Amino acid sequence: MNRAPVILFMLLLIPCIASALPQDMIAPPVLFNLHPLYTAGAQPLCNPAQTAGEGELIFKAAISYGNNYIVEGLQDDDTTIDLELDSEGVAADLSARIGLNNRSDFIVGLQASGQYGGVLDPIINGFHNLFGFPNGGRELRDPNETSFIIYQDHQTILETDDHLGSLYMTLEPRLLLFRDKRVGRFFATMSLGLWSALPLFVPGHPLAASKKESLKAGIRSYLAIETGPYFLQASGSLAGTSAPRFLDSEDLDALQFLFDFTIGRCFGEEVSAKCSVSGTTSPFHLGYERTDTFSAVFLLGGCLRTSPRDTLDFGFAEEFFTFAATDIGFHISWSHRTGGR
Repeated sequence: MNRAPVILFMLLLIPCIASALPQDMIAPPVLFNLHPLYTAGAQPLCNPAQTAGEGELIFKAAISYGNNYIVEGLQDDDTTIDLELDSEGVAADLSARIGLNNRSDFIVGLQASGQYGGVLDPIINGFHNLFGFPNGGRELRDPNETSFIIYQDHQTILETDDHLGSLYMTLEPRLLLFRDKRVGRFFATMSLGLWSALPLFVPGHPLAASKKESLKAGIRSYLAIETGPYFLQASGSLAGTSAPRFLDSEDLDALQFLFDFTIGRCFGEEVSAKCSVSGTTSPFHLGYERTDTFSAVFLLGGCLRTSPRDTLDFGFAEEFFTFAATDIGFHISWSHRTGGR
């Protein structure tokens, strides 16, 4: 047997033992869940496991944009429908990660999100028609409109075409448990965080939570693994659920589990490639597969260094596995590092 391909593959897969990857190039991409039901409150966002160094300050500006078209129970008359969530979601986060010492940092951020009619429907319809993909009933609705309808227990519990927008402050102190702990050819870093969200502006929209329900908190754990040019970043969060106004808080789970993991490879110190899966368990019990099943998206993207202290992260996301998430999404973020030793 010719072993040359196997040997070459192993040489590529098992690089030299080192843990010297540029931390700003291996940070996970910021992934918002733009599903309309999940924008009732703020969201814990992806962060690297490595805490900021003492005196270091890392600014990040991130924005996500995606198209939602979720339909179930379309009747034969093509007008009566049991579930319709038709919108485009946009979310932005402006944050600062402040290094307190060598073992802890503090993240403070402003997070805004909204739902409106959007601009992508004609493009998506044309793409589906060009390649013969199923259109999911999109052709039955006027493009670029907002519609939220939920029918349950023989009555309509939600019906509105109003736009939605909200603003939150997020806070998260984090503690580094260990850094670059060697396990064979791998180096591991782990940290813990306490996340909270405070409402600054919450509208009276039925999909938005009340100010009381908008107060959220959760505990987060982070893990990073590096080996040569390859890396993995992962986090899991257990956080309180914000109940939208059209639902009573007892009609949904009080807690939800959020997860994300990113694998990638650095190509020197200037470029990295990443693929990520991010999602959350569903706290809803509405009787529909695309609301009650856990929500997840898959992102393919990368990171470019634009200056010694600046990086640009970007990616394209698709709903993943459960089809209970935003159909397509675009994500971009810029980060700037200053201070430190």
